[in-house]
This record gives sequence, structure tokens and C-alpha cells, in this order.
Amino acid sequence: MKKFSLFTTLLVVVSLQIKAQYNFQLLGKKTYTGQNLSGSWGWNDTINNKEYALVGTTKGLSIVDITTPATPVEVKFINGKQGTWRECQTYGHYAYITQDNDTTNSEGILIYDLNQIPAGKADTFKGTTVNDYISRSHSLYIDEKGFLYLNGGDARVNGVRTNGVLIYDLKPNPMKPTYVGFTQNLFGTGAVNYVHDCYVRNDTMFQAHIYNNRFTVWDVRNRSNPIKIQDFATPYSTIHNMWLSDNSKTLFVSHEQFNYPAEAYDISDLNNIRQLCEFKVAPANQEILHNVHVLNDYIIGSYYSDGVAIFDASDPTNVVCVAYYDTQPTSTKTENGVWGAYGF
Repeated sequence: MKKFSLFTTLLVVVSLQIKAQYNFQLLGKKTYTGQNLSGSWGWNDTINNKEYALVGTTKGLSIVDITTPATPVEVKFINGKQGTWRECQTYGHYAYITQDNDTTNSEGILIYDLNQIPAGKADTFKGTTVNDYISRSHSLYIDEKGFLYLNGGDARVNGVRTNGVLIYDLKPNPMKPTYVGFTQNLFGTGAVNYVHDCYVRNDTMFQAHIYNNRFTVWDVRNRSNPIKIQDFATPYSTIHNMWLSDNSKTLFVSHEQFNYPAEAYDISDLNNIRQLCEFKVAPANQEILHNVHVLNDYIIGSYYSDGVAIFDASDPTNVVCVAYYDTQPTSTKTENGVWGAYGF
């Protein structure tokens, strides 16, 4: 099996013990006190040959040098508003940090130039014009064309609150994103279609609607006017996130709910979306899958108190767990444990 360099973020501070693991080796760990952890991402400094973990916490973003995996060292901490939900992704050497915690005293999103580690400070970004305003955002995605997508949370377009997706172009100036457009899900009338997360590739957007059992597909070739082209019902509710296979033919779907499986869908024909299989770490597990990411033919799943798992998805009709590490062996069926697992 392919070897991965992987790091995970734990929702609570735990003592890592070996109870249930296979094809996984612990290389190092960093313990946090006085704060819980949330989303994680990574950045590779090719100029200085450094690797960094970007770790969301309840107090801000922790930037950790993991070049020597056995001894991870925090080299920068970016303070943020207190709260549970914090995510981060990168575009080039810029980090974009979301929070979904504080509307009345908003920090919008924070942008930090990673080339300045450990110096510099993060800039606060709340919108491009008087017509777009970011109070908070639940999650984000940055596509291969340099567009930033802000999902859920609380934002305003032309004075109207929306919890859909706001779209920004990062290419003109990564420190000052340019507002492009949005997909409209209004508070009150359309809250059931709240967008928890999205995935975008080749001008096609997939939206995860966590409060129902649907995902939607959008044509975003014109990002100032996204067009919904498919609204698909799944057997399960609480769609949390989605990720495409490398060949763009299979969509993998997570459901943040006890005992729900992950799913694989054939989306090669958007007019005929078909479920290919359901999969779990173990058939009898009452596990909670938080997120799925895809690397080559493998799926990386963060499973809260059931730890982290890797699946062989080379045959999307028969997805098989090939590696597993339980980071929270004293707990099960809880949201303590692995919030995010980054393997890129």
C-alpha cells in the first residue's frame, strides 16, 4: 500500500494509545492545553524545505513545523475569536482562516502570508465592496483556478443575509479577494438548504446540505451567475462534506451522524447519478464520519472517536478500509477524537 505522510487534528486533548490500529505508525505528536482543536490543513515551504501543519483551535490558528515529524514545534499562533469551528486552506503561500463563532464582533476571515512565518500578522477580511459582507463562515474551499468559496455561516449580499456560498477571486490580489458572486440560500425561507461545505473542480460545484438528505450540483463557469443543474436526494441526511476522485467520475460523501456509512456516487453523467456503494471502517461500527478527502485512489476519513482511516477506492463499487488508527481508544460514539486528517 502507498505510504502517506499524514497528520490529524484532535477535537480534545488525548493521550494517544495503541488499541486498534493497522498499517499505521505514529511518528510524533503535539499536545495542546486549554484549547480544543478543529480543522487542519498543511503547507509545504519549497524554498526553505519546511513542512507545516495549519491547525484550527478554539482560540485561533496554530502553525506547527512538522519537517521533523517526531518533534513538531509550534512556530506561530494567530489569535482568533473564541469558538468551536475554525477551518483553513491555502492558495500559494497564503492561508485563509474561517470562523463560525462570533457574529456581533466579527473577524470575517483572516488572511496570513505564510512566507512571513514567524513574523507578520493576519489581515481581517470582511468583503470587497459595500454590497458583500462576511460576518462568519462555517467552511471554505479553494479550487484549482484560484477561486475561494465561503460556505454557510452568516454573510450579506446586497443587504440580504445568506447562508449559501460566496465566491471570491484570489488571483488579482490574494490579500484582498475580489467578490465575484454567490449561490443564494436565504435565512428563513431557505435555511433547510444551508450549505455546510462545497467541492469545486472543472467549473462544477457540489454543495453539501447538512440539514437535509440532498446535495446539489452547480455550473459555475460564470461565477457571477452560478446555475443549479442537479438536486439529488441520498438515502441519508446530514451530508457533511464531499470530495471527487482524481478522474472526476466518483463523488464520495460523508454524513456526520452515528452509524451512517460513507457513500460513493457515479457522477460521470449528472443526469443519471447512481450510488455505487456504501462503506464503513467496520460493518458493526457505530462510527461518526466527519470528513473525507481523496488522494490518488485512496480516501482519508476522519472519524472522531474512532480515529482516522484510509480506504482503497480504486474500485469505487467496493471501497475497502486498508489502514486505521484509533486515537481515542477510551471513547466511542462521541465527537471526541479526530476532527480532521490531512494527507496531501
